[in-house]
Amino acid sequence: MYYANVLASLNRDLKDKEKYEKRVLKGREELAKAQQDYVNLLNAQKLLSTVSDDNTEATLLFVSGVINKALAEIFKGDTRRIYLSKKLYGGYKPHIVVELENSKGERLDMSIQNGTGLKQIISVLFVICLIEVRKGRRLLILDERLSGLHSEAKRILSEILNIFAEGGFQFIFVEYNLNTLGKLYNVEKPGNEAKVYALDGMDYSNDDVFLFSDVDLSLLEEDYVEDEF
Repeated sequence: MYYANVLASLNRDLKDKEKYEKRVLKGREELAKAQQDYVNLLNAQKLLSTVSDDNTEATLLFVSGVINKALAEIFKGDTRRIYLSKKLYGGYKPHIVVELENSKGERLDMSIQNGTGLKQIISVLFVICLIEVRKGRRLLILDERLSGLHSEAKRILSEILNIFAEGGFQFIFVEYNLNTLGKLYNVEKPGNEAKVYALDGMDYSNDDVFLFSDVDLSLLEEDYVEDEF
């Protein structure tokens, strides 16, 4: 009886040993596969990083090239130009830094510079370039983004925007002193609802106020007296 129990125990141990050996062999195979997958992923990450870096660099060169050509047209005789570089904010958040090189060769961070005119030009052209790079819908709505420009800079920028328009871009401007670009519309709010009126064939002046026949003057205060001038 004693030997029978010993034999039965040995048989169980042998079966357990075979089971554990199979489990160990399977674990080793899975570990080897996982290690190979890890190596493949590392190689893929390096490849994607290289491709991404190349694409990013090409994109930045394209954007800076377009903007610098525009700046050269707008500010003739001025050597200012921009440079775009990748930096990490907080050590892990990637950012694109816009630097302006002045006539002295000094590079200045645009984010801390005063004045809005140049920033507006760069901002508008930057967005146009990104739309082109991403192959998105070529429609851009700008709400008084060019208000800080002097008239000559605005005129030249209008010509540049016309070039983009001929290339398939569409622009909607809410802007003053931009009366030679595209179609003009006047927005009036005679009541609770704003209405848009086309000014085709009309000579528009920034000093004019267009009031149409359905303007509801009852919205004015009862004691309001219109200035004769």
